[in-house]
Amino acid sequence: MKKYIFDLTKIHAGDILLLNVDQRISAIMKDRTGSVYHHAMLYAGGSSHIHSNKGPGVQAENTQRMLFDSPEAAIALRLKDPEDLYLITRVVDNARTKVGTEYSGEEAKRTVQGHTETDFDPNRQFCTRFVAQAYAEGGIQIVEDPNYCTPFDLTDSEVLFVINDVLTEANDEQIAYASEKDTVLNKQIEINNNIFSSARQITGADIQTFNQLTEYLLSDPEHDMEITAVIENSGYLDLWKTDMQKNPEYYSFEVAIQEIDKKDWLAASSQLEQMARSSLYRYGTNLFAYKRQYEINPLAYIEMQIQLYEKLVEAANQMLAVAEKLNAAAQ
Repeated sequence: MKKYIFDLTKIHAGDILLLNVDQRISAIMKDRTGSVYHHAMLYAGGSSHIHSNKGPGVQAENTQRMLFDSPEAAIALRLKDPEDLYLITRVVDNARTKVGTEYSGEEAKRTVQGHTETDFDPNRQFCTRFVAQAYAEGGIQIVEDPNYCTPFDLTDSEVLFVINDVLTEANDEQIAYASEKDTVLNKQIEINNNIFSSARQITGADIQTFNQLTEYLLSDPEHDMEITAVIENSGYLDLWKTDMQKNPEYYSFEVAIQEIDKKDWLAASSQLEQMARSSLYRYGTNLFAYKRQYEINPLAYIEMQIQLYEKLVEAANQMLAVAEKLNAAAQ
């Protein structure tokens, strides 16, 4: 049976990806909202998407690890008017700050069942709220109410247009890659959720994200050492090492030219450069912010984050160097 994956040449950072993969849920959604699509995700670029999903909540995942049974199982939505790259970057950045936030089925139901101002829980997410809020907070209003909207509201938006044919037939290698279960991202999701669960138990506060955890400790450092110990013991600080072990071709030119077919060097270089530059921007921004915070509040938690992001920046620079060498070798 044929399988399909996203064609990364057809989707751009900031695109909203809508899925129709469950006929039962699609029928319910069509009856209640007018749309067959039942899940929305934000493509962050570099083969990464971010979404709010039942169970793990808001998480970043690898777009190339998704397999579909039909080429019509997904579409993309993109802004009609070209926006400056900075705005799209802000949208994706806003989405990343929500990683870890718990999913709320009750909030999702209120979209079609009705809601009041007192119902609204700003510290919970569901898929369409997540993408609409990321845009709204980036300065782009794509629906009338970003807090309560449906997939139909997204496809009916006056500022978005539909891109079809975003899926392509997967080859055996792509299917094998997508089917892997023990991935770094899966481990990261588990670790992140354990950290936030422990932080809520320790502080008694509704902490859902690293931004909220940082803000809490800056305002009340009583649990600084305890929270820092939780993170140090969680495996979170070593996830980057695991990625290096699983994908050595990303970080070593010598390994890359052995593992990647010569005919694919140019394409691999382009994809790797995109991943590296996206990571450098994100890690560099976080590193700068933590260093500024440490000048005012020299907490153990902040110092730990600085040390982590220094290593992440170094690793991303290694990746960029491999991309540049691959590009030169392919010429």
